[in-house]
Amino acid sequence: MVVRSRRGLEVGEILCPSSPDDFPDPFVGDLLRAATDEDLAAANRHRELGRRLFEDGSRRSDEVGLPLALVDVEVFLDGRQAVLHAVRLGPFDDGPFLADLGDRHGLIIRLYDLAADLAAKDDEHGCASCGHGGGCREDGCGECGSGGCGSCSAGGAKELANYFAELREQMEQRRRVALL
Repeated sequence: MVVRSRRGLEVGEILCPSSPDDFPDPFVGDLLRAATDEDLAAANRHRELGRRLFEDGSRRSDEVGLPLALVDVEVFLDGRQAVLHAVRLGPFDDGPFLADLGDRHGLIIRLYDLAADLAAKDDEHGCASCGHGGGCREDGCGECGSGGCGSCSAGGAKELANYFAELREQMEQRRRVALL
């Protein structure tokens, strides 16, 4: 199916019977049509573009010393927009980085900071990976002492990137595409 989500046009798979009325409101999205062979071919091209963007973005981030670990990339069905899923390891102005990548790949690129989601959950429920609230420090988790706390800026960014890469590979092997 081709769906219009609040992020843009995407190809998705219907996992249970549904209709366009199943979305609670247009903000969530619209089921537009069955995906054509052209849509599927474009999605495959965009996955390859996403791989190149991921590699280039990771390399550029390392070259200029940005406190950033890229985790995943999505290029939307329109072929003009992409989202970099990343973990910020410290503050920085992402504008020049995203503009440079966008110019190099002919895309409008946005950054989705996974660490911001983790931090919001930590504020509500405590440490995301060790279960101890309020003990996270720059050098690792103060409560568990492991330094691998998923919400700490110093802990586990590369492991998180590897985890998401493995999930992406499993989704592609099963021909599943994330809608959100």
